[in-house]
Amino acid sequence: MTWFAEYAFTLALKMTSAMTLVPYLLVAAYGLKLAWIGETYASDARSRTADGVRGALATVYAAGMIYAGGLKFLLLSAVLYAPGTAPYFLARREQKKKLFTVPEMVVFAVLVVAAVAALFALHSGAIAV
Repeated sequence: MTWFAEYAFTLALKMTSAMTLVPYLLVAAYGLKLAWIGETYASDARSRTADGVRGALATVYAAGMIYAGGLKFLLLSAVLYAPGTAPYFLARREQKKKLFTVPEMVVFAVLVVAAVAALFALHSGAIAV
């Protein structure tokens, strides 16, 4: 029983690590975008440059960590993220707003493709948990 409990803990730890890195990458990329276009910087070029460097480093670091974590846990995290869009659908419909912008639709499509690929890999035995 101890072996199964230890394996479950290790799997949960690896999954939470993989799932944390995706939002970190998106936040870092958004910070880089803000510094790049200068949307929130009135006339502080020095601060904008420093934030751009930080954003670039954070984006590269997060992408590297996702790559180092491997495709297995990234695909498995997509299986957990995909159903999480259901509350988003409901909230947007309740507010009578457009469901997705074009970039959001691209991210959602990639997420769904990754989730389907992970489910297929789980079913075929290519990924084992």
